[in-house]
Order: sequence, then structure tokens, then C-alpha cells
Amino acid sequence: MGAELLVHARCGGQSLVLRCPANIQVATGQRIGATFGAADVHWFDAQTTHRL
Repeated sequence: MGAELLVHARCGGQSLVLRCPANIQVATGQRIGATFGAADVHWFDAQTTHRL
């Protein structure tokens, strides 16, 4: 993607996709910390996959 890296993660049994700067290094299975603002979160309905 160039300037961004999509990191697929799990938190509390939920799947997440984190959009991160491309210069971070994450290994498969590595535990990471993440912070974000409420305005940066996009919620989707699990059944319809439509954005809420």
C-alpha cells in the first residue's frame, strides 16, 4: 500500500484491521499495543458486513 500497512489482529476474540504507518515492524503472532481516537473507528454489522 505504500505509506500504510494493514495489520490484522484480534482483541477480546474480535477481529480488527489496523491501518498503521508502513515503517512499523510486526511479526505474525506478536503481541502489540494500539491506541486510537473514537473518530478513527469504523464499526461494521457482523451479519450484513455493512458499516454502522
